[in-house]
Amino acid sequence: EMATSSGYQVIVGGLGALGRTLQKSLLQNGKSKVRIVDIAPPDVAAKRLFHPSIEYLRISPHGSDTDFSSLCTAFRDAETVYSVATGDVLTGTAADMYNTNVLGIRQLLSACERVGIPKLIHASSMGVTNQLLDHDNEDETTPLPPWETYQCAYDLSKRHGEDLVVKATSPNFQTGILRLGTILGGTSDYMIRAALLSRPGTVMTNRRQPCDLISSWDISRAMIAMNDKLDASDNRISGKPLFVTKCKGGQPAGTHEVGALYAEHLGWKLLETPDWLIHALQYGFSSWDAVKSKLVPPTPENTAAFPFHLQLQSGKNRLTFNNKLAHELLDWKPEETWVDAVKRISMEFREEYPQYKYR
Repeated sequence: EMATSSGYQVIVGGLGALGRTLQKSLLQNGKSKVRIVDIAPPDVAAKRLFHPSIEYLRISPHGSDTDFSSLCTAFRDAETVYSVATGDVLTGTAADMYNTNVLGIRQLLSACERVGIPKLIHASSMGVTNQLLDHDNEDETTPLPPWETYQCAYDLSKRHGEDLVVKATSPNFQTGILRLGTILGGTSDYMIRAALLSRPGTVMTNRRQPCDLISSWDISRAMIAMNDKLDASDNRISGKPLFVTKCKGGQPAGTHEVGALYAEHLGWKLLETPDWLIHALQYGFSSWDAVKSKLVPPTPENTAAFPFHLQLQSGKNRLTFNNKLAHELLDWKPEETWVDAVKRISMEFREEYPQYKYR
């Protein structure tokens, strides 16, 4: 049974922060047939499905033959597949990133080909440009760095995944690819949960170079716009990655600015880590990783996806990108500033965690 042009919108990884927003956005835009594919157990899924009409199909994180069959089943009667699954960058391993962002994409593309899916929207990342390098208002004409320069498994896996999607593009398989900035999603976002739940009552932050921030709502709107544009026979976006990284106003922000605003909205104490301590931590964790690699040979299974000392190092780089081409080709503009997004997420956090003290 082939995919149809007026069928289901299937979200792979649809229970995460971006996927949940996309669920709601699709229903609000008249897409009544929505199906979610994710690794979460049914009891978790029941809490994260936006509406009872949304279907759910669970797969394992291991990419087995059974999962391939399940993907093919989920993709039947589908108009568009949205690929928004990714591993936890803060706690995941290099193996986790490879399994999700490379092997997972390869399996997803094979299922699309088997079923005959006409359109795929893929959530790539500004990480494909290598977050350990400085990027100041770069656009799509800037060549990506040499493969051998990548040190972060997350960045490398996202680039491999994006490359697979680009190469799979054909006249019968239209692909939309968005290179996303730091996502301001919601309380289910693992980065936000890590920042606010690690020490409730205190927001811990440090000074970093500005980077692009974008609301999950604006990403969802861009994805829906991209889906519509792919229907045009003369579309200029299929197989061409577009930077969709900036909130309304286009103003990047440092983590200390974002952290200060969370602290203000929650009425919590702001604790800013001094620069000298950041340098000491970076040196200490870098040295420990070097020692550990001598004691235990590094493997993808025991190597962090984004080692802590590299996270600190990336904070010294400016990560901003020009979104003009996406605005032009998608006929889309972001509607939420990062300040508005932080306010919204803070309100959601207060509602979800009433046990904490707020002012």
